[in-house]
Amino acid sequence: MSKEIKTFLDYLTSQTGLSAESMAGEIESALEQVVVKSKKYPEEAQIKVHIEPSSGDLEIFRVYNIVDTEVMNPDFEISIEEAERIQLEAGMQPDAKSGQSIYQALDIDLGRIAATQAKQLFKKIIHDGQIRKQKGIYQDKIGSIVVGSVKKVTRDYLIVEISEQVDGILYRSDMIPRENHRIDDKIKVEIASTDPEYRNATVQLSRTSGNFLRQLFISEVPEIHEGSIEIKAVARDPGSRAKVAVKSNDRRVDPIGACIGIKGTRVQAVSNELNGERIDIILWDDSPAKMVIASLSPGEVHAISVDESNNSMEINVAPEQLAQVIGRNGQNIRLASQLTGWVLNLNKTDVDHSASPLDQLINDLGVDSEIAEILIREGLDSTKRITESGVANLSNIDEFDEEIAEAIFDQAKSCQLELTLSQNEEINENSDLALAGFESLTADQAAQLKQSGIITQDDLAELAVDELTEIISISDESAGAIIIAARKPWFADSNNQGE
Repeated sequence: MSKEIKTFLDYLTSQTGLSAESMAGEIESALEQVVVKSKKYPEEAQIKVHIEPSSGDLEIFRVYNIVDTEVMNPDFEISIEEAERIQLEAGMQPDAKSGQSIYQALDIDLGRIAATQAKQLFKKIIHDGQIRKQKGIYQDKIGSIVVGSVKKVTRDYLIVEISEQVDGILYRSDMIPRENHRIDDKIKVEIASTDPEYRNATVQLSRTSGNFLRQLFISEVPEIHEGSIEIKAVARDPGSRAKVAVKSNDRRVDPIGACIGIKGTRVQAVSNELNGERIDIILWDDSPAKMVIASLSPGEVHAISVDESNNSMEINVAPEQLAQVIGRNGQNIRLASQLTGWVLNLNKTDVDHSASPLDQLINDLGVDSEIAEILIREGLDSTKRITESGVANLSNIDEFDEEIAEAIFDQAKSCQLELTLSQNEEINENSDLALAGFESLTADQAAQLKQSGIITQDDLAELAVDELTEIISISDESAGAIIIAARKPWFADSNNQGE
């Protein structure tokens, strides 16, 4: 038996890369389970198996606790007298004491009692050992990109085969939105962790991290790999938009041009891998204020004030630039804050009343003159009228499809509420602010909402009645009416989907 065990130990160490001592411990635990499950001994009996790694010698013991009082549970307790008898039979000097443990050697033919059970447990030892071995290898590869093959597709995750005997798990939350994969598809993934929750996976994977985007640029741009260009920061809204700040360590190299590539080939290759994610390449600046201004592009900043103690900045923006600075659903300013690491507070400067409706729409919506002219032709010459019109009416315009209509409506809705909530000084405290589509708010109430972080219509819609009345002094009925009106786009979207 010793020879067979030693041979098996050597096989395990070769398969797992773990030490003979570690594998001996695994076999000991497995055999203890086998003996207990054999039902030859009581369920509460304590069984101990010992294997000598160097020789393969196997010993099996039953362990008793020695007591000097009456034995209450003979399954694992033994009197001093009985313990000394066992010691004498084993050729030992009898010196049993209460509180100690005594090991009684057992003569068991494991092959006869539980060969099948042992075989299954040994397979598990090999499997788990191989996973631990692979985890040790991939621990040094965390953060790197590998190409795998989709092995299994479920609603919540993908199993991706990274290499022989190594599978990774890619959860839906770590996948780019709206991307779909089938079995046998090749997929680029980042090794994110070697501690996945899924038991049969060796590593956890990701496609949504900033580092994944960074590694894609390293593989596409030789200058980054060589070190002449450095990626200083990355901010992502996976599948939608990303901002990458780059710096040149060589005066002869243009970092933005190198990352974009001839005719945009390099940045386009990265974007294609990310399901069409739009990527802004920004020149890094050691000045935080200049960095913030650059990261808010294509929006233009009128003035900026830095508060280093609170790690925040006050950003002053002309009304016609608000929509571009904020971006759709606040995406542009959110990514800029994430990229720079500063809290950005937005303020509106004086309104330019001289701007024509055409120019105002172009600036507010971030659209070209052709789209703005179509909107004016349809009588939608302001963001207020667009929000009052709704997505359905926009979709009925011949030149617009549903996607364009929704984009215009969302941008107009965001811009309209931003403009309204930003007004405080030039509007009389008792004046009504005509907030498109729902109850009026006074300038003072709008200012209070803004100070409480209620910036967009969605912010307002997500409030409960008691939360709104805590911010501004109004009745529950008025608060309910405002919230219901703010939620109208939700119901409109739901009805459109139902149709």
